[in-house]
Amino acid sequence: MLPLIGHRPRHTGGPWALIAARWIHWCLALAAGVSWGAFVWLTTHRSLTPVYLDRYSGRFVAVLGASLAVALVLTWLQARPEAVLRHARHVAILGVISPVLALGSIEAAMRYGNFLGASFYLDVERYMRLLEPHDTLVYRHRPGLRATFGGVEVAFNELGFRERPIGPRPPGHIRIVVLGDSVTLGWGVPAERTYARRLEDLLRHRGIPAETINTGVNGYNTEHQLQTLRVHGERLRPDAMVLLYVENDIEPTAPLQLPPEGPVADWRDPLEAGASVVRQTVLYRFYRHVFPGLLRARSRALDSEGVRRSMAALAEISAECRRLGAPLAVYLYRIHEAQHTDTLRAEIAHAAGRHGFAFHDTVARFDGHPPHEITNSIVDTHPNALGHEILARGMAASLQPLLPASSLGSREEAFASKVAPEGDNEDQDQRTHAVKHR
Repeated sequence: MLPLIGHRPRHTGGPWALIAARWIHWCLALAAGVSWGAFVWLTTHRSLTPVYLDRYSGRFVAVLGASLAVALVLTWLQARPEAVLRHARHVAILGVISPVLALGSIEAAMRYGNFLGASFYLDVERYMRLLEPHDTLVYRHRPGLRATFGGVEVAFNELGFRERPIGPRPPGHIRIVVLGDSVTLGWGVPAERTYARRLEDLLRHRGIPAETINTGVNGYNTEHQLQTLRVHGERLRPDAMVLLYVENDIEPTAPLQLPPEGPVADWRDPLEAGASVVRQTVLYRFYRHVFPGLLRARSRALDSEGVRRSMAALAEISAECRRLGAPLAVYLYRIHEAQHTDTLRAEIAHAAGRHGFAFHDTVARFDGHPPHEITNSIVDTHPNALGHEILARGMAASLQPLLPASSLGSREEAFASKVAPEGDNEDQDQRTHAVKHR
């Protein structure tokens, strides 16, 4: 049953009654249309734990049922103009609040049914509350913590890393320490399918007894990663270092700011209280997060001071790696080209030339993969398991020459050598910079 927006109600009374009746009629038609649109949109969702029709969870089915009920009631009222006129006051009230009901259905689907992956917002808030302040690192994961984010169980070891317990390095093993942010952490991906763990598996499959240690923390920038290396480098004693550079690594280091718990509205000011309630909705966060990105150009200006600080930290990370005797490989994570990430690529390549570390651009690896295929959701654009697999395969090919067990010779010789030309090796990055060790 579809809204009968062309059916006008009969009227009795003067011209004002006619105007009121038509206004009510069109309000209901609009509300019914919005409600049906919301219902159809919700049906496109696929739950993480499907129970019904191999697609929806029980909670999401309840949300769909409520959304359908709202759409049917509004359509029934809009299609019966006599009822509209007899109960004009009540119908007018319903016509005003029905868009709110439709938006409420979408809010419930996002909040409780993970529609469009929107539970990401709530999970990030919970994650931030579970961090602990640190004098040097600013913040870190609580050692020994276990939690579930994005439907995936996450466990942190004695150092606060999403990693297995770290003991003495077994003889003959090659330890690779991985620095990064939430992409390295593996948001929304099981630990065994993160690129760090898959890199270990792939290298072992090639006969290299590798052990990777994932130190990624959500929100860490290059300065955080430098401090992580300074705090834990001596204990971890890496044979090689991997740093996954993400475009937001240039953002400034800020103190840990925990999101407020519970309602924060002050009802002594009704307007501000109402605005505060709206800001806490998932739908509002979706609007603030997704729509500006759809409206603005893909490329944007970079913060020059942020770039300068990030490159300075990258230079210090390189120096620290040389002190530890571990070659450094930096990978710029991006799934498509853009002017601002092209600028970052040039900056990192320049730093690699000055400070003697290997640099690789991952963009060619993702050619032919649309974003929805390699990311968690529309809302959560972190790489999914396939995205991590693509990263790991590219890293395994380009990192192998830097490792002590490489068949290409000693670590120093491999680090100074140039990579194969594009197309010579199907596993070789198409955009790779191998820089001579200084």
